[in-house]
Amino acid sequence: MDAWADISNDIFFSICNKLTYLDIIIVSTVCKSWLSSGRLALPKIRRSPNAPWLMLSEEKDKRGRSNTNIVRQFFDLSNGKIRDINLPDTINTRCFGVGFGWLLTIDIDLQMNLLNPLSGHKINLPHYSTFDHYEGKFDELHEVGIWKAVASADPWNYETQSFNPDCVIMTIYAVGMNVNRIASIAKLGDKTWTDDIQGEQCLIDVVYYKSQFYMNDNNVMYACNIDEHGLPSTNPIALQPNHRYYLKSYLVESAGELLLVWRYHTQNDSEEVIIDESDSEAEIAYESDSEVEIEEDLEQILKNKDVTTSFKVFKLIKKNDIKGDDQYECGFVEIKTLGNQALFLGDGASFSLCATSMNGCRSDCIYFTDDNVVYHRGMGGYDMGVYNLRDGTIEQHYKGKSLSFYSTPFWYI
Repeated sequence: MDAWADISNDIFFSICNKLTYLDIIIVSTVCKSWLSSGRLALPKIRRSPNAPWLMLSEEKDKRGRSNTNIVRQFFDLSNGKIRDINLPDTINTRCFGVGFGWLLTIDIDLQMNLLNPLSGHKINLPHYSTFDHYEGKFDELHEVGIWKAVASADPWNYETQSFNPDCVIMTIYAVGMNVNRIASIAKLGDKTWTDDIQGEQCLIDVVYYKSQFYMNDNNVMYACNIDEHGLPSTNPIALQPNHRYYLKSYLVESAGELLLVWRYHTQNDSEEVIIDESDSEAEIAYESDSEVEIEEDLEQILKNKDVTTSFKVFKLIKKNDIKGDDQYECGFVEIKTLGNQALFLGDGASFSLCATSMNGCRSDCIYFTDDNVVYHRGMGGYDMGVYNLRDGTIEQHYKGKSLSFYSTPFWYI
């Protein structure tokens, strides 16, 4: 063992570059020499889990208030274990996964940050008030209009131990009570957000694919290029397939292909939904005799819940491979299999992984989380599962309860 204990830091760092963050922590416990080398290596290693983690909702007391506990819990898909991490910067915030092991957080004061839960690194983003269509402060976190956020590259430079100035964050945020949803970008270090507006849009999702951002609304796919001055230029590239009654759509890269995924659900008729047309904003009201306590109402919510029933998957291809509108250079074809891939969809940036026994993923499956709080009496977190694209069955991935009014569980990697 003495010879192994005496290996140089350079060799130790080379080995660590082949390992995950958690593996390095385990290796560092072998002996005092490796512990010392591990402490030097960890700041220079990209920190993200080696398998998908489900970031669970912030724990609440019975009145729906945040607990003083600063620990956030993650469900490790590879082994079914719960991991506790001290994350005070995520308490009383909305959180979104942006990729590369990072989160976007926003608090009630509308301060936006990037946070790496494993390293503790935090990067300030422009304030929410710098969006071009900022409409004033919100009373509650669930009203904050961030819809999705995606990073173009790892936000951290592990050589310089500083933020990566080439990383661009694109967000989709709501304007006018969700009437419009607009894309906006910021390079790390920017002081304001820059909107990318193509008319009155209601964008749904965004993904970074082959050096461009791709966005979609209910009808069209757009490609957005960022020039050397950090300015966006967006063009429509594909008309989406004819559709009926899907709940939500997602964009995700899988094995080098860009996929469009439709999510379907059904609403239980036993729940009466009332549209209050006397309100100019036509808010949805649910018939209730009294104010509902979370614990007391949970069973009733679960009985009346809207649940995901199925998915459809389409692949983006060049126009000369299919028949389509000549106005667009690309189109979509439906696919019936994901091959050896698994998709992960929800509030965070969507991603795919090759299914292996090491990461706990199953091939040809879609792992989804609950990202439609508006349909669930303002409380979400129970419509989660694993959809098997081969036989159409749905199973649970996390068997516990993790509910929230403003930040439901999402996939983190």
